[in-house]
Amino acid sequence: VILNQSVPTVPAFANQYSYNFDGVNDVIREEALSFIPPPVISISVWVKTDFTTGGDATNIGYIVGKDNVGSARDIILNYRGTGTNKLSFSFWSPSGVLSSISSPTFPLGNPADGAWHHILATWDGTTDANKIQLFVDGSLIAQGTANDTGIRNSPTTNLTVGGPDNATYTRLFYGNIDEVAIFNTDQSANVAEIYNGGVPKDLTDLSPMTWWRMGENATWRDPQWLLPSNENKDKVSNYSMTFDGVNDYFSVVPQIPIGLLSISFWMKTTDLGNASVTSGMGNLGFIAVGAETRPILHFGSANYQYFADQRDKFDDEWHHWFVLTTGSAQGDIANSRLFVDGIEIAQGSGAINGGITQSGSGRIGWGVYGYLNCDIVEFAVWQSDQTSNIATISANPLNDLTSLSPQLYLKFDTATYNSPNWDVPDTINSRVVTGINMTLSDRVGDAPNSINNALSINMVEVDRETDVPT
Repeated sequence: VILNQSVPTVPAFANQYSYNFDGVNDVIREEALSFIPPPVISISVWVKTDFTTGGDATNIGYIVGKDNVGSARDIILNYRGTGTNKLSFSFWSPSGVLSSISSPTFPLGNPADGAWHHILATWDGTTDANKIQLFVDGSLIAQGTANDTGIRNSPTTNLTVGGPDNATYTRLFYGNIDEVAIFNTDQSANVAEIYNGGVPKDLTDLSPMTWWRMGENATWRDPQWLLPSNENKDKVSNYSMTFDGVNDYFSVVPQIPIGLLSISFWMKTTDLGNASVTSGMGNLGFIAVGAETRPILHFGSANYQYFADQRDKFDDEWHHWFVLTTGSAQGDIANSRLFVDGIEIAQGSGAINGGITQSGSGRIGWGVYGYLNCDIVEFAVWQSDQTSNIATISANPLNDLTSLSPQLYLKFDTATYNSPNWDVPDTINSRVVTGINMTLSDRVGDAPNSINNALSINMVEVDRETDVPT
């Protein structure tokens, strides 16, 4: 008998992966436009590159940035390769004034180097002399002065790693990138701590506003890597689906019959026109009446129920919606209930004289009143009354609803894209819900209480490698 045998423990922080960028079209992108550049900024990243054997022909490799290589330019941290071997850090103020510094020539990317290097770019938000700084491997290599204050936020440009936010695939990075962290504070005083003698460390105590571990916490969902920002790694949902309001929807087959149903979902929208969010399993829509937007539960042209105005919920913020249908008889519509953000909404006018109709399939994003322009996450349906669980179902941060045994439960983090359609497995049953007219970019890294989550573009599963700084 062996006594006092030690049990191996898992370290609290482990850096196991990086991503390899091919310099052709590989990019990692925060797809929800949720990153807003702060007035004070620091960018920390580990890189390993050799621009003499790959990458863009101009040898300009974007490392981290929020830039569309046009007028929509906010931040760029890039590396200029063969013949230059310089690091540059640039940003534009809200009024369009450029501030930029570049390092002297240094051996990053030298063919004889082949090593990992740490880069820290910082700016304290002022125009004081030498308050923009660049550090490589813990040492200051360049500093300069900003020409204006603030950093522009171009509303159509995403934060990216490995290349700019466009489809031209120029100025792309060639090599490996690891541990990308962005702070809304000046971290120049902490450069030695972050560099940590050449080994990445846990940055939690330094409170980065977004931190992509570049492999840790990531999940492969063909054909994408999903990279939640580190603070979101344990949350129930980090990715939603966006519907264009033109022809995007999900088809739910087999149909869930009209009857006693509880339907729950989170939605973010500014669409004030007449539109529907569900069909064939609740038929919930919205009607614009003057300055009001009234939810309506529609079971037929003369069988419907209005609810009180909810226009204030169409504010481009996440809100939880829950609708209860009580049966399939003609008068059941009068007993329906609606909750928004866990609060019951009063009924308005209605009609119970007509027959009940149900479309041939269930749909999300399209119904009787047209297509809805919105984002949706965590869609669930029960064939039971779940109003007693409304606090659990509508909680934010989100709760996993599996224990409540819904009949249908869609988590868009699990979706895969089989062109031209999305396939979303029902986490409860064997059903697969299919996206119609939706594109790869319709999954975005935004969910209630979870922003700045990234997805890979044109990368494959083997691009996550075990090559890391050590």
